[in-house]
Amino acid sequence: ASTSPQLRIFNTETRDCKLLYGHADVILAVDVSTSGKYIATASKDHAVRVWGAATMQCVALCEGHTDAVSSVAFSRHSDDYLVTGAADKTVKTWLLGKALRARKKQGSGPDDGPVRPSVDRSTVAHAKDVNCVAVAPNDQFFASASQDKMIKLWDLRKHSSMAMLKGHRRGVWCVAFSPVDRVLASSSTDKTIKLWSLNDFACLKTLEGHTGSVVKVSFLTHGM
Repeated sequence: ASTSPQLRIFNTETRDCKLLYGHADVILAVDVSTSGKYIATASKDHAVRVWGAATMQCVALCEGHTDAVSSVAFSRHSDDYLVTGAADKTVKTWLLGKALRARKKQGSGPDDGPVRPSVDRSTVAHAKDVNCVAVAPNDQFFASASQDKMIKLWDLRKHSSMAMLKGHRRGVWCVAFSPVDRVLASSSTDKTIKLWSLNDFACLKTLEGHTGSVVKVSFLTHGM
């Protein structure tokens, strides 16, 4: 995605690029399902679209946020859930798998338009914009990060609050779960990256060195 409403899909071998149209405003976030079958895009147009990776057609449209959707994340063990966070301060969980299975059972095709997944849970999660959501590798909970300087952990299915991580001095832009350790990483406008224990929710380490806002953090494939 870029500062445009179109999603760009690149072929890594031929370097060809295909543009996918559907959003009415800038795309802010992209996620790919663990199965590799779907791509989700979140946009300033308040909507989330899910695209078939093989067909490159929009297969699902999630509407319900009242402001720009800043982040989107698939559940990790299946394509059943989609988690979103937005500038309306809310996090929502969408029943994507249920909607796609119902469409397949009905025998409907892509010409019938995208399915409209229902919202399983919706929670006012923060005092300011939600900048990022990330689903844990075990699919049991997810994290949200906000301009209110807070990181919160939630039960994926109940949306009950599990923990609140405090320590950043300014808004938190990104959160990421380690794929192998019980550790969460966060990055912030305060120029730092923090590592948090998911056992006792304590800050394990603060990494300093950047001279500006740290807008993205990610673990290497094999963890820490």
